[in-house]
Amino acid sequence: MSCSVSRRVTKVLVSCGTLSAITLPVIWFCAYQWKYHVERMSYLPPVINLVLYVLLILEFLVMTLSNPGVLKKKHFPAQTYNHMTGTYRRVAPQRFLEIQINGQIITTKYCVTCHIYRPPRTVHCSSCGGCVLRYDHHCPYIGNCIGFNNYRRFYCFVMTCCLYFLAMLISSVYRFVGFFPRPWESFEKEAAVSIWTFVSIIWNVLVFWLVLGLCCFHILIILKGQSTYDRIKGNYMGFNPFYRGCKRSLVDMLFVRHRLMEFVNPWSPKHSAQYMFSPGAMFTSQEQCEEMRQQNEEFEDSATVPMLNTHEKNTLQYIKVFGNAEFTFLNQSSIDYDIVSDASVRTPTEV
Repeated sequence: MSCSVSRRVTKVLVSCGTLSAITLPVIWFCAYQWKYHVERMSYLPPVINLVLYVLLILEFLVMTLSNPGVLKKKHFPAQTYNHMTGTYRRVAPQRFLEIQINGQIITTKYCVTCHIYRPPRTVHCSSCGGCVLRYDHHCPYIGNCIGFNNYRRFYCFVMTCCLYFLAMLISSVYRFVGFFPRPWESFEKEAAVSIWTFVSIIWNVLVFWLVLGLCCFHILIILKGQSTYDRIKGNYMGFNPFYRGCKRSLVDMLFVRHRLMEFVNPWSPKHSAQYMFSPGAMFTSQEQCEEMRQQNEEFEDSATVPMLNTHEKNTLQYIKVFGNAEFTFLNQSSIDYDIVSDASVRTPTEV
């Protein structure tokens, strides 16, 4: 509970900081440059700047509140009930699965926090507390992950941000040029205007340069069929099984509205079919499990548990419940393998 509250507080603080960085240029513009632009030009430049600002704020709010493609969590595996056998689960799920995509073997991992198998390119985000489908990165400036659901919106937000700061930079430079050819006399008469106009130019140049670099970087990885996470980790640098050409990648990422299937979108299931990565594909659940509660009393009352984070707690609980079962299974498998190996090396006369 405390971890969830701290995440929300951090998200609110970061969002307020981003809103402040976006709002400062428009405050400087309205206070020190609006009148000059209206008198020398027209209302068109100020209106364009305000429209870009409002559009950027709306896109920011949409990005902050959007679902990046978080997969639905499952109950702890030992709390699941198998209706076919009439018993509760006592064998640990397989930790890794291997699937083939375009001739390349991709390993998918079982998430001990969400209790699901992660589809390819899915990553568990510790900041958001969930597995995000086609995870790109966690953006600290909007306090949200960028994934399958909201990547297109994110790139539109970056493009709008780039246009907004470019427009503010042009307006500030135009006002600053108005101090010439006698800058010192203008600075003496309008000291506050000159100082804040210069500050606005510096601020807009810095932010515009950063946002422009981010925009170019994402265009590059889109054309290569990569994600930010893949780029940083060095995944698929030799051969990318998800690459389908520059044109196809660009269209899919920026011009196609993705509709998620049942196992991706927990709020609007479209059908009852089961998939390999569906939370209910391998076992069904029964929320009330008295037997499991009694087994976990010792674990929950431990003095070290409150000092751990959620992922560490789930990992320890996973090991506590399934550790012996996995060890027994592996030990028995090794014994069976030794028996088969001994039998295969015997000669016919020995038999």
